[in-house]
Amino acid sequence: MTSKKSAGKSSPLMTAAEKGDAKAQYTLGLMYASGQGFKQDIKQALLWYRKAAEQGLAEAQYILASKYANGQGVRQDAGLALSWYLRAAEQGDAKAQYALGLIYEEGQGVERDHFQSEYWYVKAAEQGHARAQYRLARMYEVDQKVMSRNWYRKAAEAGLAEAQWNWGRIIAAGKEQKNNLELAASWHRKAADQGFAPAQATLGLMYAEGQGVDRNFEEAATWWKKAATQGDAEAQYNLGLLFLRGEGVSADIQQAFIWFKKAAEQGVARAQNSLGLMYAQGQSVDCDLVAAYKWFSLAAEGQCEAAIANLNHAKNQMTAEQIAEAKLRE
Repeated sequence: MTSKKSAGKSSPLMTAAEKGDAKAQYTLGLMYASGQGFKQDIKQALLWYRKAAEQGLAEAQYILASKYANGQGVRQDAGLALSWYLRAAEQGDAKAQYALGLIYEEGQGVERDHFQSEYWYVKAAEQGHARAQYRLARMYEVDQKVMSRNWYRKAAEAGLAEAQWNWGRIIAAGKEQKNNLELAASWHRKAADQGFAPAQATLGLMYAEGQGVDRNFEEAATWWKKAATQGDAEAQYNLGLLFLRGEGVSADIQQAFIWFKKAAEQGVARAQNSLGLMYAQGQSVDCDLVAAYKWFSLAAEGQCEAAIANLNHAKNQMTAEQIAEAKLRE
């Protein structure tokens, strides 16, 4: 680590920066920003970034652009951000090229422009920028499926969790090669190990159903819990089922209720139906037909066939006043 003494105003680095060395100016900016060798000073960091950027150093142009884009140490200014990103991107900076692709795709301070977005994503992707590769894969999904799969594969191989999950799904569906569930499971695990909730949920399902892996409810519970605690609604519902049935975990009606409720509140129709049943039967909670009616109704609207039958059954046991109250809760 550079000491404060060696990086001080009389240091060779400072001397070089003051003489106009762009790399030294950029390095000083980084040091002021992080408090390495100097007392942290965002204004000084920006000053040196700007000096380096004005001399054409792409790394400095990119970081200055990001400061304007996010309003870090300067007033947020989409126009200046775009200008500095463009300067860096034209010099081949992959991060700036990706940033431009995102700006044009999402219309951040500019009109949405599919062609500009694609142009800059391709530039970045060809340099190995994984997120640009992933964005291109998504962009090409509808009408350029072969190219889409190619970019998913590249981004997955680069270690991007979202791409690994999608690549696993492509392999599982047999769209890229002969259906290979074991290989699909390995890609889902790579993404799941990075904490990507959809991959954790998918891996849980594969363990529960024995697809590409040996059937193992304990493993299913482990992965569903990881995904569920991150808010994945399907994993929350499936974890609730495990607690209800005592598969892979000790049976626990209260835990089942908790996870069904979380999933139900996110709109999972099967969870809404299960929650309705628990209210109707007084499982983990007091019997409450009004609450049961509410959840059965929501599940029925979500095309859950079992909920339609349960709703009709609940109606037959309720007074008109209870039904009216239930409708007010929806």
